[in-house]
Parts: sequence; structure tokens; C-alpha cells
Amino acid sequence: MPVQALKLFQAVQSRGLTTFTRAEARGILKITPDYLSVLLHDLEKTGWVTRLERGKYMIIPVDAGDAGKWSEHPYIIASRIVEPYAIAYWSALSHWGYTEQLLKTTFVLTTRRRFKMKKEIMGQTYLFVCVPERKFFGISQAWIGSSRIIVTDREKTLVDCLDRPKYCGGLIEVSKALRQAFEEKQVSAEKLLSYAKRVGNKAVFKRLGYLAEVLKLDAPGIEKKCLKKISKGYSKLDPSLPAKGKYNSKWNLIENVGISELAAD
Repeated sequence: MPVQALKLFQAVQSRGLTTFTRAEARGILKITPDYLSVLLHDLEKTGWVTRLERGKYMIIPVDAGDAGKWSEHPYIIASRIVEPYAIAYWSALSHWGYTEQLLKTTFVLTTRRRFKMKKEIMGQTYLFVCVPERKFFGISQAWIGSSRIIVTDREKTLVDCLDRPKYCGGLIEVSKALRQAFEEKQVSAEKLLSYAKRVGNKAVFKRLGYLAEVLKLDAPGIEKKCLKKISKGYSKLDPSLPAKGKYNSKWNLIENVGISELAAD
């Protein structure tokens, strides 16, 4: 390994990191841009680093074996790609233990609009969902080893999934998560309602109230409070599915998902 590369790796890892940017590398090594380009190209070619995206790199551990079969935890990689960010939607459901699905995609919430909202890195897909700043809230910290990550909290995860079910596998997945969260008394109904208001999508109140009713959630008063917030006009229960089904005039919803499916274990 070149001496300059060893110096770079030691400096990066002394900070408890496995990733670095081109600008950080140049600041550490004090070398010309051309020499840095050659160095990074050689390191990538020989498998010492992998490029996450333009100007961002990840160090491959010496004991990783076949570099093509190794990868850092996807949530840690996601945290290095974009700022601000939060692990969200289906990935956050997985983090909180609300889904048994094995995910090949990491869902990332951000306010920064990217040229490519979907990336493939070392066999893992990363989907970046850009939202306005008013929808970027309700985040919490978690740890993966010694690395800190940001993830939407339990209530925000559920509200985000009610807002855009397509990013969590559909409304059936939301239904399972919501029921589990209330059965295990892990969420606050008031917080859910507050978050739903901040998201600004009246369909969230429709879906939340409907599911509270169908699933018989232990959340006294939540249905009445949701009813006061619903909008006129019909919304699809699951917006990712065709608008086929019974028209529910109480919740102004098109029931395009069967109750038996939503209530199934």
C-alpha cells in the first residue's frame, strides 16, 4: 500500500470513520489534485476503497476478504451520502421491528434534491425520498456499533408510511406495523395525530382513523379526532393500488384493500 494511502486511512480511521471525501483526502495529504486523482483511482482499482458516489469513498477493511462480497452496514453508508438524512419508511419499520421483510433497498428521507434518487452500491439499493423541510422532523438517534445514525422515530415512521405507503410495501405493511405498535404500547396516539397534522396530508387522517377502527386499536378517541380532520372527496386507501373497491362515505376512502388482508396476522 502506498505511504500516502496509509497516512490517509490512519487519519480517517482515527476519527472512527470508514468513509471520506475527496476534499478531506486532499486536506489530509496536502497533495495536488492530479496526484490525488491517480492515488484514488489506484486504490479503487486494487480494492482498498470503493466509491460511494462522486467524490465520496469508503475504506475496505484489510480483513474483509473478497472485497466484492463485503460491505459496510447500509444505514452507515446512507449516512455518508447525503445531508440531512434519516433512515425512513420501510427501513425505519425494520429498525423498529415492525416488519419481518428482508429488505434489499434502504429508504432514506432527505430535503436535498439529488440528481439520482436511486443508487446501487455494493449490491444494495438506496432510494432517496426528497421532502419539503416541513416534512423533515420526528427524528431520533440510534447506534450501529460505534457509528451514530439518524432514523425517524416510531410515530414519524408510521405517519410517513401512511402518507406514502408505496415506500413501505403498501398499506398492509402499515397496518401490521400500526397494530403491533399499539399492542406493545410503543407509540403515542397524540403524537401520531400531531405528526399527521404537520405532514399536511388529509389522507393520512383518513387512513389512520380507518385503520384504528378496523383494527380496533387501543387508542380511545383517535377515530373521532381523525374524523374532524378529513377532507372532502375520496382518497384511495392504498394510493399505490388501482381505485377499485367500496366507497366508504364515513372516511371518504376507496377501500381498495380488503379488511381481511389488513387484519390478518
